[in-house]
Amino acid sequence: MLNSLPESRRAQVLGRKGLKAWEDGKDWRKYMRGYAGLREMKSRLKESILKRRRIGAQGQQIIYKAAYNKLVKEFLNDGGIIIRGEEADRFLEKQGAYASYLVGSKIAFIRDGATISDVLDEMYHAKQDRRGDYNNLVFSEMILRREIDAQKYLLKMSEKYKIPIIEEIQVTTQNLKTYQLKLQEFLKQGGNR
Repeated sequence: MLNSLPESRRAQVLGRKGLKAWEDGKDWRKYMRGYAGLREMKSRLKESILKRRRIGAQGQQIIYKAAYNKLVKEFLNDGGIIIRGEEADRFLEKQGAYASYLVGSKIAFIRDGATISDVLDEMYHAKQDRRGDYNNLVFSEMILRREIDAQKYLLKMSEKYKIPIIEEIQVTTQNLKTYQLKLQEFLKQGGNR
């Protein structure tokens, strides 16, 4: 193959030292750019399937069906109800969200275009509700504290669930800051809302 290339192209592929080694009949492979030697071929099918994500209308990476099923299993086994499709879309459009858990109801609405963060967040809220996290506080403070804890949970789980850094982790980090500021403001005003 190298014989068929003009000398200038061989020099580009091998570099000056590699071309000299090739011309001298020595081992030129260590000089070849991008050459990693011959090695056993491995299937890249599984890796490519993992990297292929569905992209939603707003550029978000939609949760895989298998991951979705895993995350909602406990909720459903505990008697939770998940509403999807057109009914969920109508409700969530009004909320400006891709997923929502209704406090005290065991009902979650999840759009088909939800991300892994959307689903994780709402399933965590269901756990908070079941445990009674911050139930002793006024409703507004309870919600803010639950949101703060949920955002921290998402950040903590980002590596485990391979949450996309740019789209979802940045949004989660910003949401955490926003909820923390809202809680500070709420507490400064006496916390009676």
